[in-house]
Amino acid sequence: MKKLTSAIALIGFMISPSSLHFKSATTQDFLVTNGAKDPAHFEIYADDYENYFVIQPASFDLPTGGNQHVSVAMSKTPDGSIATNISILSNANSSGAVAFQTGIKLPVTASPKINSNLKASIGDFASSLIEHWLLTLIAVMLIVSILIFAKRQGPN
Repeated sequence: MKKLTSAIALIGFMISPSSLHFKSATTQDFLVTNGAKDPAHFEIYADDYENYFVIQPASFDLPTGGNQHVSVAMSKTPDGSIATNISILSNANSSGAVAFQTGIKLPVTASPKINSNLKASIGDFASSLIEHWLLTLIAVMLIVSILIFAKRQGPN
């Protein structure tokens, strides 16, 4: 049997890659290939955290040997790391065949965007530093002004 690289093969269809990891990318794709001898209908959905993922297309038909690119987009950034599966289910379409359903679970992980959190932290730190620096500068200028005024007044 031909070795499959970065793909999962199960009863007539396969997907590639074998997992998705969202760190900096907000959209990733995977490929579904129908290797069965019959056309098939596919349904795709996230097992958990459904409100975090937009899957397009979520339902489609493939002829024998057909391919379909599926896009998975993050609809919002998680506060922490999350892990779930995307289920890809296949139903045989041929008339007269015994109805059966097969499926593959595509592991998915997502983490908060570290860069955007880091930029926000650096921005907050810089704003705070500038604010403290300005307050210190104003205080020093006020003290210097008072000393100059006192010196000009001199002893009477």
